[in-house]
Amino acid sequence: MLGLNTNGDSNLQARWGQSVVTNSTLMKGVNSVFIIGHKPAHTPPKSHHPVESSTIQMFSAIGSNISKNIQVYEIAAHNHFMAESSNGHWFISGAGGRSHYEGTTDSTWPFVDTKEYGYLQIRINNTDGKILSCHFYGLDGKLIH
Repeated sequence: MLGLNTNGDSNLQARWGQSVVTNSTLMKGVNSVFIIGHKPAHTPPKSHHPVESSTIQMFSAIGSNISKNIQVYEIAAHNHFMAESSNGHWFISGAGGRSHYEGTTDSTWPFVDTKEYGYLQIRINNTDGKILSCHFYGLDGKLIH
């Protein structure tokens, strides 16, 4: 998991992230990389907070240096809603802010929830590090998606 300050120096953080994902010692046995930031590099249509070019460049600079056989997931919280992309690689888990924002579905973003508060749960296999499941749950613990 790489946590980034999307309000910080994006060039410095991109170089840091690149140094992590290109380090063969650190990446040995890694199957999945989560790039986590407050602001997203991808958003559903009609999102209240659109994507900023500095965030796209930072996430892309890191992601493009990750081996093709490693799954890359992006998680952000800036837009206060829950959403998952159709390829399962981009998530927004911002449902928990003071108010919900706009966002709509399309073919790339078939799940967008702008009504409920909740969290994203990612289950990872302890033996091989592969992703077992990704689900959104409400604050009451009930499965939303």
